Amino acid sequence: MIRTIRNQTASREFNATLMRNAKKCLSSYLAEVKAMCQMTWARFDIIAIVGGLLLTLLTIAAGILLANCHYTDDSKGLQVSKQWFVFSTLFSTAVLLVLFNILPSLSAISICVAMAFPVTVFVMSRVGAKGRSVNFSSFLTVFFLFITSVQLLSSFSNSYVVYEDVAVFFLAQISVWVLYLTVLEQRQEPSTANRKKPKLTNFDVMRVCTHYKFGFFGMCLCLSILLRLGHNFWRCREEQWTCELSSLVQPLSAITDSNIHKNLRYFTAVTCVCAVAFLFRSWFKHFGNLNGFRLGIISTRYFLPTMSVLVSLHWAFICLPQRVLDKLPGWQHVLLPLLVYGLFLGCVLAVVVDPLCIFMVVKQERAALQLEKGKIQIPQVYNHLKLQWHEHFQQSTADRNPLVYGLATVYSSSLLVLLGSASIVLIMLLGDGFACSCLLLLAAMFLYLELDASLKNAEYEVSDQLHTSWWSVIVWQLISTHGFYTTGHQTTFPTINWEAAFTGYHGDYASNVVPAVLLVLNTYASQVLFSLATPLLLIWPFSQGRFLAWLGFPSKHKMKESDVAAQKRGEFIIQDYSEEFIFALSQLYMKATTVQAVKLLASMAAAGLHRRHLMVWKVFAPKFIFEGVGFVVGSIVLLIACAYVVRVHTSLNKWVKNLSNHEIG
Repeated sequence: MIRTIRNQTASREFNATLMRNAKKCLSSYLAEVKAMCQMTWARFDIIAIVGGLLLTLLTIAAGILLANCHYTDDSKGLQVSKQWFVFSTLFSTAVLLVLFNILPSLSAISICVAMAFPVTVFVMSRVGAKGRSVNFSSFLTVFFLFITSVQLLSSFSNSYVVYEDVAVFFLAQISVWVLYLTVLEQRQEPSTANRKKPKLTNFDVMRVCTHYKFGFFGMCLCLSILLRLGHNFWRCREEQWTCELSSLVQPLSAITDSNIHKNLRYFTAVTCVCAVAFLFRSWFKHFGNLNGFRLGIISTRYFLPTMSVLVSLHWAFICLPQRVLDKLPGWQHVLLPLLVYGLFLGCVLAVVVDPLCIFMVVKQERAALQLEKGKIQIPQVYNHLKLQWHEHFQQSTADRNPLVYGLATVYSSSLLVLLGSASIVLIMLLGDGFACSCLLLLAAMFLYLELDASLKNAEYEVSDQLHTSWWSVIVWQLISTHGFYTTGHQTTFPTINWEAAFTGYHGDYASNVVPAVLLVLNTYASQVLFSLATPLLLIWPFSQGRFLAWLGFPSKHKMKESDVAAQKRGEFIIQDYSEEFIFALSQLYMKATTVQAVKLLASMAAAGLHRRHLMVWKVFAPKFIFEGVGFVVGSIVLLIACAYVVRVHTSLNKWVKNLSNHEIG
């Protein structure tokens, strides 16, 4: 009995020892597994993250400073800038050596900082007092800075990223109506307000409808409706449980309903793509940029309608039954898209070679002297000189000057050729379901340009319009971001339209460059269109935005005779401010790029801060990738657009010089 009890006690101690050993083994196993996971799966380079954030923040700060400065070219400023350049170069070299020794992992970032620092200081040292500083006390600037701050801070919330389409739509709507509130605060000049107006006893409908506040209200209402209609083309994220996918998102070939619905969908898409070409062509015809036989005019007159017809035929081709498509040879499947690409490249080449969409009617040359044989020559010479002398005095100076069509819209017309051709190509890549959304996006773009130009014409004189406000660029980027969702995209990988990479090709690519370009153009169609049209924010007020002025929109400056004459010249007046225009264009590029970089910085900071978050790979990391690629695409397209505007400006300078030399000769 005593032996049995001893054996049980020993076995209990042995079991307890085994349990303790097993617990130690399991604890050490879990610790090793945790360490292995931390080493292989969740490794984050904090130094690289902080360095990237600091570099982006430094770039944004430099962009803000450069966008608010003015360039001077005096000798004293140049001498001071050389001294600052030498000092900044020596200082950045010392900083570079320190960073190499202390933080070797930041070698690439330190090189970038060291190279950017002297260039920044060199440009900043040439800043003079002539510049126009931004009035941060104005209501619009403060409000839209607040909007940007809210958008920046909200990026750290996963709920905001998931429902960013709704939030951006709300901010865009609010921005439009804030512009209307600023118009309501406008007051007429004392000279106009003190006039005795006739007393109106009855309610006059025409007086209300022709008032500038009612006109501006109508434009804001139309812009809000256009933004609202874009909601029908949104895609759904997996996290949006209440979202219902629209049938417009599906391709036409996937619709299995009745033929009536499919035909209605097809003809609606055809109407939209043809309307894009028709509206661009009508604009050119209205402003006289469709006369003559220049390369850019020919491409607008013939290429745009042909491209729209080819896109319509391509959609009809892919709707054929599958058994019919299988019997057709492969080259017929890709013929129509390749023709569209070829016409687009031809249009781009034409406007690059000959960017001016103008037509000049030269004065009629004087008839040459023709002597008849068999008659006395002296009376014939006398009569010819008498006739020419009489015509010379009867003809006025204005009649002797050449007549030029399309000169008032010479800059915007050249840029609209690229915008129109690119719109049709992007509509083809997006598919027939988003043809209407692209048309709505283009309509919202031009409507906002009219609103911005109207406010600019009322705020500044013609000679002071060579600048773009920060709030104007911020609202422009908000509408562009809203267009990203309107074209059927989300910041998630499952919503990427992979079929766009095979539009016009079988899929047997020799490299991945072509499908990558097509996929990027499809995903960032809105950014491409708005980046390509960004220079219009600077150019548009010189020739457009006169609608509200006709309705009596009050101006804060007194209209001079020189301003009236300058408005008649349209965009051609930019030739009188050539250097200021180039600098204003570079400022616009800096502002637009800076606003995009702020969004990129917010997504970078959110991904870095929430690197241990449960939804980092589902929400924050894809958002950062989409913002990064969008920033690169937008910056490249904007740089191409600005370079093309400079090309138009240079060609117009040469044309004016040749015309002057011809008149002198």
